[in-house]
Amino acid sequence: MCIQVLSGLLGDVGGVCVNLILVGPRGSGKSAVGSILSMALQFAFVDLDAEIEKAAACSIARIFKDHGESRFRQWESRVLAELSCPRPTVIATGGGAILNQVNRRRLRELGTVFWLQVSPQEAVRRMGGRGQRPALREGSALAEMQELVTKREKYYQMMSQGSVDTNGRTKQEVGHELEQLWRHLHPDHLR
Repeated sequence: MCIQVLSGLLGDVGGVCVNLILVGPRGSGKSAVGSILSMALQFAFVDLDAEIEKAAACSIARIFKDHGESRFRQWESRVLAELSCPRPTVIATGGGAILNQVNRRRLRELGTVFWLQVSPQEAVRRMGGRGQRPALREGSALAEMQELVTKREKYYQMMSQGSVDTNGRTKQEVGHELEQLWRHLHPDHLR
């Protein structure tokens, strides 16, 4: 079993928030797994990137191109702050949402956070190169992904109640494993 429950954080999962939040780098499968998981748990599904595109009335690629990463991060923080989940929800975040301390606190307030781990090589393979976002710097997609994973890994680990290694696995396998972990941690919220 590839699920890892991170030590010392399980005290937070008994509260009222029953939302399930997925964090991890681009290419880890947050949106794809989140969609599958929401159906399995009969939860609503929110893709934070899609919500940002709605709020900004343009694509993430366009925000990055026209305004840069800092403007995108402002939109991300705003949408996250305004996010309301009137019923249990699976939330797929953007890979860098965890860089902002206020965002990290908000995600923890919203529910139980799970980290989808992926190697830089696997992430680049899944995205077919760069994915929908432009490069943050010149160079290879793999070098950029290695840098991002290294920079963000401590934040993913710090705020997650559990993690799942997604390398070499299908979104269905990862979704099923997360569903099992969720049901184990939240037996009072079974349907």
